[in-house]
Amino acid sequence: MLSITQPHHYYQTFLAQGIGMGLASGILFLPFLSVTSHYFRRRRTVAMGIVLAGSSLGAVIYPIMLNNLFNSVGYAWAVRASGFLDMGFLILANLMMKTRLPNRRQMPNRKPVDVKGILTDVGYWLSVIGAGCVFWGLFVPFFYLQLFAELHGLSSTLSFYSIPILNASSMFGRTIPNLLADIWGPFNIIIPCVIIAGGLVFLMFVTSSVGGMIAFGILYGFFSGAFMSLMSPVAASFCRDLNEIGFRIGLASFAVAFTLLTGTPIAGALVQENGTYVWYRPLVFATVTVLAGAAFLVVSRHMLSKRRGSQIV
Repeated sequence: MLSITQPHHYYQTFLAQGIGMGLASGILFLPFLSVTSHYFRRRRTVAMGIVLAGSSLGAVIYPIMLNNLFNSVGYAWAVRASGFLDMGFLILANLMMKTRLPNRRQMPNRKPVDVKGILTDVGYWLSVIGAGCVFWGLFVPFFYLQLFAELHGLSSTLSFYSIPILNASSMFGRTIPNLLADIWGPFNIIIPCVIIAGGLVFLMFVTSSVGGMIAFGILYGFFSGAFMSLMSPVAASFCRDLNEIGFRIGLASFAVAFTLLTGTPIAGALVQENGTYVWYRPLVFATVTVLAGAAFLVVSRHMLSKRRGSQIV
């Protein structure tokens, strides 16, 4: 549908990309994570990280592919080529994916999800609030790094590849920390990663050179990717039964969607003043929200550790 939208018709782009793609992404995201998590217990965090690393790989390939296709076959067929590629991957995924646990029709006497217990789980909600705060500022560099590079005199080629560099590093951030999280617990890994990511956002001020831009992209991609892949295992850490995993991850994803929706527009409103770019305002906003999220996660970790009687959480 996006390939047939007409120029200067905003509602068509909004319906196809905003509504259609948003609904489709949400519908796809949770089943992939939930089905994968049912097959693993000891290495669940690593498995979920590998699944999420696929989006980083796509974020490296698709911009480069589309940028070349726009110049060779035009916008419409470039978008259609992307759609055909997606369709092929989705067909494979649907043929390969299978739930391990029986559904409620097959086991009508199975223990139901304790919705009231989840809604009153204070530690869980503190982790969700923390994730929401982090997501409020986490994507500011993803959306503004390329513009920041161009306005600071870096080449257009490096400016374009700054985002693929960031996403390529994110692949490692979504897998390596997850290996450690299976040993020391997701909370014990995600909190340092969030604190480092918050500090790196503020250091974006000094990325006005080629080396600084590349270093920032690698480091921020790694630590922000670690947060994105570990947030689902963190939410699942509060589960008292396997059948709660999908509900807890889904509820957390729904809650943080509101900060994901508003964070980048807020940064966009802060970055411009009278036609000039004032970079310290969105970067300070992002730094403060990310570090505030880390504080909530610390309190949430303490509550889970107290509940389990262990520091490995």
